[in-house]
Formats: sequence, C-alpha cells, structure tokens
Amino acid sequence: SRIEAAKTELQAQVAACDEALQKASETESKGKEDLAEATAAAGAAQSTLAELETLRREGDAAHDAAKKEKAQIEAALTEDFGVLRDGTADADDAKTRYKKLEQVAKSS
Repeated sequence: SRIEAAKTELQAQVAACDEALQKASETESKGKEDLAEATAAAGAAQSTLAELETLRREGDAAHDAAKKEKAQIEAALTEDFGVLRDGTADADDAKTRYKKLEQVAKSS
C-alpha cells in the first residue's frame, strides 16, 4: 500500500537525518577540541613571546651598557693613556690622568 511505502520512505529519511545529525555532532565535538588545543597553543606562544621580549630588553640593556663602557675605555685610551704614553703631561696632569685610567680599569 501507498501509506506503508510512504511510511517506510519517511522512516528511511528519519534514519538518514539521525545519522547526519550524529556526524554533525561528532564534527562539532572535534571542532571544539581543536579550538581548545589551538587556544592553549596560542596562550603558550604568547607566554613564550613575552619571555623572549623580556630577554631581548635585558640583552639590549646589557648591550647598551657594554657600548657605553667601550666608549669610556676608548676615550681613556685615546686621551689619557696617549698623553701618558707620549710623556707630554707634567706630574700633576699625569697623576690626574693615571687616576682616570685606574677608575676605568676598576669599572671594567
């Protein structure tokens, strides 16, 4: 009969819809898991980035300090040591220049 055939057809469609709904639910669950993993990975990456930026700032500060120290040493060698080496300073000037060199040597 037509009613039985229609009923059978509708039951098949309901079964297909139930199967499609189950697959969609599984896909949604997998998507949520993937999103949670990606969110955790992004958080870890941000934390690592913050640590690396801190290290870079510390490194920049150390580099700037080293450049400043190098400039002081070069200035002392050029100005004070050169005069002492050449013997062109009088006793008081030589003493002052020697003290400057001594301070630079102690701070290095």
